Amino acid sequence: MKGEDIMEKDFFDDLIVVKRSGQRVNFNDTKIALAVKKGFDSVYDEYDEKKVNKVKEKVLSYIKKEYKDRKTIGVEDIQDAIEKELQELKFDEVYTSFKEYRERRAASRDAFVIKQQHKFVKAIESLGLKTSTEENSKRENANVDGDGPMGTMLHFGSTVSREFAKAYLMDNKYARAHDEGSIHIHDLDFWAMGTTTCTQIDLDKLFKNGFSTGHGFLRTPNDIMSYTALAAIAVQANQNEQHGGQSIPAFDYYMAPGVLKTFKKQFKQTLVDYLDLDGFSEFINTKKIIEQIDKLTSIEFDINIFEELTSKSTKVKDIFAKAYEKAMQKTDRITYQAMEAIIHNLNTMHSRAGAQVPFSSINFGTDTSPEGRLVIKNYLLATDAGLGHGET
Repeated sequence: MKGEDIMEKDFFDDLIVVKRSGQRVNFNDTKIALAVKKGFDSVYDEYDEKKVNKVKEKVLSYIKKEYKDRKTIGVEDIQDAIEKELQELKFDEVYTSFKEYRERRAASRDAFVIKQQHKFVKAIESLGLKTSTEENSKRENANVDGDGPMGTMLHFGSTVSREFAKAYLMDNKYARAHDEGSIHIHDLDFWAMGTTTCTQIDLDKLFKNGFSTGHGFLRTPNDIMSYTALAAIAVQANQNEQHGGQSIPAFDYYMAPGVLKTFKKQFKQTLVDYLDLDGFSEFINTKKIIEQIDKLTSIEFDINIFEELTSKSTKVKDIFAKAYEKAMQKTDRITYQAMEAIIHNLNTMHSRAGAQVPFSSINFGTDTSPEGRLVIKNYLLATDAGLGHGET
């Protein structure tokens, strides 16, 4: 490569193009060739591509000469250079077509900006001056109180974000199509953030070692009440990080270990209390009983596994059976209360700056274990009971 060619390459490698939006990109001479080619295409069905390359080389020479002491060049300056060289090389028809195309595009952009500015101002005015009964945009999300202070602030932010996305982040034709109703761009107000929408939350992973909400760390839950409380907190915390719906897949599978932990706790406490009341605690090794209960893997088991620890006493065996029955009743009741609590929490708690009830969904019905079935049964019962005052 000749020395002059190397110097020219270095010059264009260092030259930065400033786009209309203010974005800065590396100089790309291929785009000049494409722009010139489009000009020729608009006039001729057939032409010698050497003419395109000739115009391109003349434009590059002009830029190198005029911008040798500068580090940036504007898009409009490049297009001015293309017009200049087309005119000097006597490609009059191509010059006229290229110039008229630029003028149409400029007029279109100006009209779009004016229209968008007008629509933007009108949208802001409507949010600030009208109630949700008068302004549709304040009712677009049923989970947000459009008249509350935080809800109104969110709508202001949403409107600004949406208009910014249409004006700066997408092609005008898509913005127009959206405004005209030809297409619908879902969650347009989150376009500028570049995030994905709805997510599924792996509670098993969160519960295994505890988790942080960003404002505090929560330890591993140890009963069904804690399981459902932390499930609701996970939904609420995640809502602030990930827009869209929050889903808990396999809810029954995630909650089943909490049922087993609750049962073990109730069975141990009830059994120790019964043995103590009947005066057997001094003769029974309660430590071994507790160790045996801790080894249980299900709430349904053969009570005879404790036979060696009952001192072969019929009375003690009866106490074990009654304690098991009572522990099951308590576990059932506590599980119902836990399901009732999460239903109330998910339907009433606020998130996103305190203005929105999180979109949430719970999936269940495939866990056939005794613990999973207990979760499903009580979730359905709590759902049927509703929130109160006829609300479900």
